[in-house]
Amino acid sequence: MDINTFLEDKLKHSAISNINAFERDKLKKLGLADYIKMTLTSKKFRKWPVDEDVKITIDRIVNENIKADKPIPFVFPFGGYKHWSLENFPYADWAEFFFLSYYIEYLSRVAVVYKPGVILYLLSDDAAIELMNNVSNENQDLYIKSIQEVINEFAKYLPENIKLKLVRTVPDLYKTREEYYQVLTKNRKVGEEMVAKLDEAKYKAKYVMSEFNLLLNGKENLTNLNDEEKKKKIINGMILHDCVVFNEKRGAFVRGGDKILLFTTKIPNGLALGMTKTSIAKFWTGMGILEDRGADLQERVLSPEQIKALKPKMLKNKVNVIPIKGFDEIYVYNGQLNYKK
Repeated sequence: MDINTFLEDKLKHSAISNINAFERDKLKKLGLADYIKMTLTSKKFRKWPVDEDVKITIDRIVNENIKADKPIPFVFPFGGYKHWSLENFPYADWAEFFFLSYYIEYLSRVAVVYKPGVILYLLSDDAAIELMNNVSNENQDLYIKSIQEVINEFAKYLPENIKLKLVRTVPDLYKTREEYYQVLTKNRKVGEEMVAKLDEAKYKAKYVMSEFNLLLNGKENLTNLNDEEKKKKIINGMILHDCVVFNEKRGAFVRGGDKILLFTTKIPNGLALGMTKTSIAKFWTGMGILEDRGADLQERVLSPEQIKALKPKMLKNKVNVIPIKGFDEIYVYNGQLNYKK
């Protein structure tokens, strides 16, 4: 299979259209509700064990929606930006494409047996990025437009009972950025307290993440900051991150008990599925590539550190699959990678 054919297949056929005889037998034996619960927690997709509270939530949400004959709702929260170090910044790249393909396949295994289907809400936290990472709101708007275009391309080929909906903190949860910023300011003490309670290892990890995300030559020119001033900006990003994650309306949308929470890695109350079959690197801070394994191709999302190490060993290939900026070529690695993240 050549690269264009592989990518076109991911675009048009990620959603399965039927189940095999073995699966039909399991559906008959288990009944619809238990079959869906088994499918959602299958080791074929998840990357971590399922916590008991998550099992209880899945059980309740599946039962309630089947009883009401409604689509089963899911939510995936994400940063809502493309990391500034990546080649296609500020636009989406093949990482977003492969993420959507993988999650569509996962959700289609429910939709194919349950007529009301599924809806996946993709919750973007882009409204806070200028304050946290010094990447301008204009760049966030370009990114959101770009990922929406990718979603729209997939939507052309989805069955009617699989819906993807992009939700932005502003204006979908809060009407204006000003209103949202007031909430973040109000919650700042909570963020400060949460950061202060971190043990040494968790504090260091959060600090490194905030430093990694901070663009010095961004909305503001921070390139002339001394070490102490830069440290304050990094810690500010740590505090704002928790203000964002734990604000009331976002909390209600993500962890309000009416949606099944999905994420790439293990988080409280969430089901950890990874990013693709072989990756857990986040699509908004990663880049999508292909591995040419000889007999087949395999999609993967690489972190910036992995990209830096592998770039000299990869070749760019021209492709013609979707008419979106940055999707006219893709990096290909000749061989099989052994990253576990």
